[in-house]
Amino acid sequence: DPDRPIVTGRVYNADQMPPYGLPANMTQSGIKSRSTKGGSGDNFNEIRFEDKKGSEELYIHAEKNHTNITENSRNENVGYNRSLTVGYDKTETVNNDKTITVAKNHTETVGLNMSETVGVDRTETVGSNKSETVAINSTETVGAIKALTIGGLYQVSVGGAMNETVAGAKAEEVGGVKLETVAGDRKASVGGDRGESVGGDLTEEVDGKKECTIKGKYSIDTQDEFKLEAATKIVMKTGAASISMEPSGKIEVSGTDVTFKTAAGKVHIDPGGIITIKGTMVKINT
Repeated sequence: DPDRPIVTGRVYNADQMPPYGLPANMTQSGIKSRSTKGGSGDNFNEIRFEDKKGSEELYIHAEKNHTNITENSRNENVGYNRSLTVGYDKTETVNNDKTITVAKNHTETVGLNMSETVGVDRTETVGSNKSETVAINSTETVGAIKALTIGGLYQVSVGGAMNETVAGAKAEEVGGVKLETVAGDRKASVGGDRGESVGGDLTEEVDGKKECTIKGKYSIDTQDEFKLEAATKIVMKTGAASISMEPSGKIEVSGTDVTFKTAAGKVHIDPGGIITIKGTMVKINT
């Protein structure tokens, strides 16, 4: 009968003392229930209130399981620090959106493995610097397109070998200067054609020997001066025919049949010394 409420309580005495020691805990009150048979004084559920000024506390102790069910919304406001310790597993399920806002620093430490699965899109924004350290291996797999945009400097440093495999086409565009430094050997293998276009000058410097082997036709076409210079010797050779030039000024033309032919011009031989023509037979104007 709500009009005749029943109030239950307990008056403690010397034989039935409260669950909290007196007088040290005289500001404490609460409900403390012992476990059933087989339990000891250390097995209990408890709701305790501490009303001492400056040390106020609400203390809840569950001897085993603790279930909290809220049919609608739940708000929790912690004015200062909050600490949560889970002795074993923790599972959290959010059926709709989840938002976490951290005004200052956020530190997360995982002792073993960590897995993260995103069903659709993921966006990450870093206002300043980002640093990532992987002690051993790192693998990244992108099923479709990957775009990388860097507003300033981009630097990659590899301590060992580096392999790059492109199954299809690859395009590289550099708006400014590109520098490439290889401390050891460098090899390039092109399965098809290779084209190179230079808008300005092209300078190539080799400290050692350079060899070029071409199985097909080799053409050089210049709209300006063509200069071929060697410090020791220049030799042009095809089969039994050759032209040799030395720094001393000696030029040797060798072949089984040597012909000097002009369509309608002249051939001038203007030596500073002696001209020697030698053969089994010499014909002039024949």
